[in-house]
Amino acid sequence: MDARIRMVAPDAVIRPANAPLHGVFGVNVQPEERAVYIGTIRYHRDAFFSTVKVEVMDQFAQAQEAFQHKFGGRLSLRKELAVLLHPE
Repeated sequence: MDARIRMVAPDAVIRPANAPLHGVFGVNVQPEERAVYIGTIRYHRDAFFSTVKVEVMDQFAQAQEAFQHKFGGRLSLRKELAVLLHPE
């Protein structure tokens, strides 16, 4: 847990300096694997910048194409999508 106390003027406009990415994800990766696609993790936020939804998107086809373009046949990319274990 991280707690901070700041004193500001009553009419101050508070803008978040960062967007924390909460959540614990699990991914099954073997030590001998050199490249694993875990998905695209997308965070949805509300007007108060709180996380309201976390989704793991499967964009493997696009990632595979970009990977093959960069590495050719030297490496293979395996798909193992991340699983949200604890949203926190």
